[in-house]
Amino acid sequence: MTSRAKPVTRPRRDRLDAGERRNLYMTVGFVGVIVLAVLILVGAAGAAWYGNNLAPMVSVNGSSSSKDFFRKADAIEKWRLDQEELRIRDRVTAGHLDATAADPQIQAIGAKRTNVADSTNTKIIDGLLQQQLAAQKGVTVPQSAIDAAWTAEATVPEERHAFLISVVPGKSAGETTSSPAEIDLAKKKADELKAKLDGGAKWEDVAKEAGTGTPADGSIGWIAADSSAADTNTVKAIFALQPNSVSSVIQTTDGAFDIARVTDVAPATVDAQFAQKVSNAGLDQGVYRTLLGYEATQTALQSSVLGDVLDKPSAQRQVSEIVLNKSSGTGDEVKVRHILISPGGDPQKVSALAPTDPAWTAAQDLATKVMADLTTGTITFADAAKKYSNDSGSVADGGTLPWLTRDGVVTPFGDAVFADGLKADQILPLVKSQYGYHIIQFVDRRPPVDQLVAQIQQQLAQPGADFAALAKKYSDGTDAATGGDMGWVARFQLPTDKEDLIFATAPGSVSTPLTTTAGYVIYKILQEATRLPDPSQASLIKGQGFGYWFAPQKASAKIEQIATPTQVLGPNG
Repeated sequence: MTSRAKPVTRPRRDRLDAGERRNLYMTVGFVGVIVLAVLILVGAAGAAWYGNNLAPMVSVNGSSSSKDFFRKADAIEKWRLDQEELRIRDRVTAGHLDATAADPQIQAIGAKRTNVADSTNTKIIDGLLQQQLAAQKGVTVPQSAIDAAWTAEATVPEERHAFLISVVPGKSAGETTSSPAEIDLAKKKADELKAKLDGGAKWEDVAKEAGTGTPADGSIGWIAADSSAADTNTVKAIFALQPNSVSSVIQTTDGAFDIARVTDVAPATVDAQFAQKVSNAGLDQGVYRTLLGYEATQTALQSSVLGDVLDKPSAQRQVSEIVLNKSSGTGDEVKVRHILISPGGDPQKVSALAPTDPAWTAAQDLATKVMADLTTGTITFADAAKKYSNDSGSVADGGTLPWLTRDGVVTPFGDAVFADGLKADQILPLVKSQYGYHIIQFVDRRPPVDQLVAQIQQQLAQPGADFAALAKKYSDGTDAATGGDMGWVARFQLPTDKEDLIFATAPGSVSTPLTTTAGYVIYKILQEATRLPDPSQASLIKGQGFGYWFAPQKASAKIEQIATPTQVLGPNG
């Protein structure tokens, strides 16, 4: 009989036992938690990075700019200020600018630095909006314009050593503008001086004869094309001259007549290392060019907006105005002229004097003498004010003060000028206050401005109403003496609310009162004509016209300040 070995039976482990299964689940779960935690951390870091960098900081009509862009733009604007200061210091080193003249410029740059974050934020908002407005008007800025702006950033501009002779037309006493005869006389004098120069007279001698108030040789130093050392028309003529030549007679934007001379020229130079300096400073050239694009867009948009008024004849209105300024006080207002005679001649130091100080007696004696001279007509009130008054704020105007309310002046003064029954041009008894002795001439009394404007409206509605006479009597405008004559007004010459009212009022008519931050203004439209702006108008339009146009555009835009400059940069900027 054959025997067979018994087969070995091996246990099968088709399934994990409970303990192993539990360990596996725990391991997988732990790994899953770790992975999830890592994903959460990565997500949080990504969200934080996005929130700190790519998240929008401002939005303008749905177009946004990021926090990261703002940080880079802020760094660029600070660096540009540093470069501006460096160039000023280089001019001082080169002898092209006196150190005393450079100090205020450097201080102004320092003031800009304190506000650079806010100004950068505003630049970005304005840039986004102006790009939108430019697109609506079909205004484009080619890449070549941005390239040119980049080159301009790298360029030290040309400078010229210039000299100036200026003849300013005179003004009759009490007048704020020169008459045509006075302007013609100034022009004649300037032509005579130019003829002397053409005849071989020395520049220094002619400059002294002109009495320009400049240094003896008439030098205004080294200037660039954007210099404010001379009128814009004169600067333009200076940069059109050849070295060692003299200009023709130039009529300035403010009505004077200049003759310019150029001796030396320092040509413009381009810094070939500019791009490298930008990179070395850690600045983003792409953001830099975007900022230059904003500036180029504004220039192109401004040219488009103002061009139709500056470059060709357009509708203008000849206008007179009555300006009524609200007082900070309440109740009736008075207009007076006064002469202040302070003990020791300084009203700011009177409080330190004892009541028995002899300076009080001397001031009273002088005030009594001036009163006597005014009574006998030996001197006019305006001349006496200019000669004797210690109130520096009113001397230039012959002692004339703005409209006053009783609660806006010291008690003795108020008691005197608000007394009942005063008449125009009446000289009041001498008044003593804590500032000295006041000699007062009463001019007029009127109700509060809110009531006065209604009264003037009623008077203007009467047949034959004399607008100019009412302007002379009531207006607080600088043109009151000429009956409120503003001359010709073109588009973009005034703020939009004033411009709109002027051009909405029919020629020959009087406007409704316009409420302003200062008070009220009423216009009379004398006539309309199609004309080019004169030099004075053109100067105003170039300087302020774009701002007047842009302000309402910005006011109507949907601007969201999602994060402030302080939130993005921190409290120390």
